[in-house]
Amino acid sequence: MIPKFTRCLEKALCHFPDLAKLCMNYYNNIVKEEIKLAQITEQDHVLFIGGGAIPSTAYRIHQYTGAKVDVIDKDPCAVKLATKLTRLLGLEKKVRVFEADGRTIETKKYSVILVALQACPHQDILENALEKAAPNTRVVTRCPAHGLQAFYEKSPGDSQCYANVQAIQGSPTMEASLLFIKNERSGIDEKGHPVICRNSLDRAYHPIC
Repeated sequence: MIPKFTRCLEKALCHFPDLAKLCMNYYNNIVKEEIKLAQITEQDHVLFIGGGAIPSTAYRIHQYTGAKVDVIDKDPCAVKLATKLTRLLGLEKKVRVFEADGRTIETKKYSVILVALQACPHQDILENALEKAAPNTRVVTRCPAHGLQAFYEKSPGDSQCYANVQAIQGSPTMEASLLFIKNERSGIDEKGHPVICRNSLDRAYHPIC
């Protein structure tokens, strides 16, 4: 329900660039926390899955780090609107938008992958990202706020105990951002989850592995 409402709202706001820019500010602090969480730098090539018509997270990642960002969405209408907005913002050389399915996309060339809260089915997208990613790829996924899980098709809550570390987000719709780091194993299961712990991670965040 909430993902559908979000997608419809973003499509409507795309026709009013000033309102779209205002909407982007909602993600400022969220993205800053995720940049620290995944240690994103200018050298990274980032994939943002589920960007919608206003891929605010992608814009902010590039703005704050200088990293190149690819944005995908399986909705052709959202991709068309996001491509137009990206051109209006003068970001088309650094933020590339195209149509693709997060459940099947090849992720090996990316050093950081971020899965939007409204991307669904969330767990399938997360598993595909980790399975196909190169070792040491950082994958960040978002968890809905407490009490809102039922409004999302499938959240990554069951995988929370397998993540390396999490950043608590002070957002009305988002509880936390989870970081996974790919190792040589694939898939998410109880016997061998695909993440490793890094001592270099900022321990100000909440370790959960």
